[in-house]
Amino acid sequence: TSSEDESEVEDKSVKKNRDRSVSKRKGRSDSRGSGSEDVPKVLTDKQ
Repeated sequence: TSSEDESEVEDKSVKKNRDRSVSKRKGRSDSRGSGSEDVPKVLTDKQ
């Protein structure tokens, strides 16, 4: 199960990095700070 946990953690970090880059592209990360982490997910889901 350790390999499963590792891949899951890696998956989450990759997703987080992707969300962060998306928020930066939209210019939201700087203006909203840490609170913007949930925003990109909603935006990417709707697109």
